Amino acid sequence: MELPIPKKVLKLWDEWHLRGCIILSLFLQAFLVLFASSRRRSKRTFVLFLIWSAYLLADWVAAVAIGAIIKTQGDICDPSNGNVALFAFWASFLLLHLGGPDSITSFALEDNELWLRHLLALVLQGVAAAYSMFLTLPSNKLWLPTMLVFVVGIFKYGERTFALYLASRERIADSASTSLPNVWAQAESTSTRTTTRMSTSTPTSARAYPGHDIQEAEASTEGQEISYSSMEIYLCDELSKYLKCSDEIILVELAYKLFQIFKGLIVNLVPSSDLFRVKISRPFLKDEHTVGTLRVIEYELSLFYEILHTKVVAARRRVGFVFRFISFFFIISASALFFSSEKHSDQLQNFDIGLTYALLIGAVVLDFLSLIRLISSDWMLGAFKGRSWKKYVPSVIVKRRRWSESIFQYNLISYCLDEHPKCVYNFGGYVFGRRILDKLKMALFSSSEIVTEDLKLFIFAQLKARSENLRNSIDGMMACCYRGQLTLMSSPSYDKLKWSISRFKFAETLLLWHVATELIIGAEKRSSSSSISTNGDGKLVRPNKRICKVISDYMFYLMTMQPLMMSPFLGNWEIVFQDTCAEAKRFFHKYQISCDGDHSKACEKIMSVETKSDKLAAEVKGDSESKSLLFDACKLAKELRALEEGPWAVMDRMWAELMSYAAVNCESVMHAQQQGKGGELLSFTWLLMYHHGFGFQLSYDE
Repeated sequence: MELPIPKKVLKLWDEWHLRGCIILSLFLQAFLVLFASSRRRSKRTFVLFLIWSAYLLADWVAAVAIGAIIKTQGDICDPSNGNVALFAFWASFLLLHLGGPDSITSFALEDNELWLRHLLALVLQGVAAAYSMFLTLPSNKLWLPTMLVFVVGIFKYGERTFALYLASRERIADSASTSLPNVWAQAESTSTRTTTRMSTSTPTSARAYPGHDIQEAEASTEGQEISYSSMEIYLCDELSKYLKCSDEIILVELAYKLFQIFKGLIVNLVPSSDLFRVKISRPFLKDEHTVGTLRVIEYELSLFYEILHTKVVAARRRVGFVFRFISFFFIISASALFFSSEKHSDQLQNFDIGLTYALLIGAVVLDFLSLIRLISSDWMLGAFKGRSWKKYVPSVIVKRRRWSESIFQYNLISYCLDEHPKCVYNFGGYVFGRRILDKLKMALFSSSEIVTEDLKLFIFAQLKARSENLRNSIDGMMACCYRGQLTLMSSPSYDKLKWSISRFKFAETLLLWHVATELIIGAEKRSSSSSISTNGDGKLVRPNKRICKVISDYMFYLMTMQPLMMSPFLGNWEIVFQDTCAEAKRFFHKYQISCDGDHSKACEKIMSVETKSDKLAAEVKGDSESKSLLFDACKLAKELRALEEGPWAVMDRMWAELMSYAAVNCESVMHAQQQGKGGELLSFTWLLMYHHGFGFQLSYDE
């Protein structure tokens, strides 16, 4: 039984489904070229959804269209029909579209592991496009331009597959573990001899600009693994010269060199040499290098994105530029050949001719735009030696944002109060949709906070203070195990606060301090002061409660909305969180606090509850089943407010330590994934910690 579809609809479908796919495929390519890279600078769900949809749809549409072309050619008996030859021409363009733009090869890290699948797809789709061209022989007058575009399509798709292979975990691990470990082993055993070589082999006059002698050393070992002499040069005072420089191009070059060392972090490989750690960390500890260090970290995170999700590594090779020049020449030649053939053909429809010109012009324009983006990428700016051409790079490109520089904010008090309309939440509880409603609630009501320079300086200052006493890799490992203990050991007056860490797991401690922070701020009506100032010596003065509030709400948001980033220490977090929320809601219902406008009132009411100084809330209530931390947080808030120097003297350092503990203990792959989703402050802190000498030793060579 056939479906009752009108013949007009069937005819319309037969005439336009292929052309519609071609138009859609071209539109998706243009969209991805123009907007795919914006996902590194945006955390908006709608933007990420559009890019994800276009990424998936582009491959699907191109593959479907190639199949439709072969079917249409089979339905047309006369191979001399002009449309058949034109369809074969289109099939080659679709193969080119399957290669995708340079700005996006993968959307998630998992896509890189599927490079073998793309290799198989390259073979199958290449055979399909070749078969489409074979069906038109020997009467195809467009065989030469079709062949030229076919070759370009094979190259483009092959380049994408190769880029996916280079971004796979196995390949990154191989490149990180084979090129650097011997450097450190040799450097430790021959440091004296190396220093002598440096002083005798590097001309003093060669130091025309910071890092010049680094490039001289690298030029002498072109095509070889980095020698220990060039690495030693790199690890010495030249690093300080780079960080002092205000030239953004020089900082990008430094970030590229450092990335070659730290790229193993993606696959949990960490440099292990103590000599390396001392020399690489020392320049980052100087106050005058603060701004340069922060910029370098951002550039390195940008390089993580480019190596994982773009063609830049595959394209930067010399053979890649040769093939790009050939491809561009082939497309121009195909355009000229089609123009000369089209003028003598009376079988082609005007629309089909116009669509073909759109494909040709689109291929040229998009290829040109991709080349511009490729040249202006951080990888190219950092990898290419010589700066004569780099001075022509517009400053807007060099100084552009590398990540979203924003973080989401939410807090538990608002989480418990933001339940309106109430009937919707009650219904959701009956149909087991409450968790989904909670996710939607946080997505709708969460706010976004700009990561200001004040906040970055605060993180840098806290890590610097902790890292100045790191003498070797063992100290760097031990420093990663503290989750608040260092802060509370800094003064005898903090001894009474140690229960907030010793009696709870990390996730529970995080929730406890978050609620305590919120209660204190809510009870104080939230002071409007928000800046960080410096004293007469230029040293950073302790930040105020705004910084604590921002980090507290950020960590709470990560725990609830991005639990995978916190997976190493979640434990029974879900039970503790739900019990705390349930008790808060019961408390608010009892005192008729029902909307977020009563936030301060809710905090003050909780703070008015009497607590025992020597017992936890569950012990006082005699309820061993409840995991709620609401009134334990109230107890902690009161103890903090009772401190002689006030609560913020300890809370700023505590939140810095809690965030750094979460950052360095988070799986490295989770940090890598965030670079394609706007980036995270936690990832920024993670990489900054390794540059300061922190980090676990999952080493290459020891």
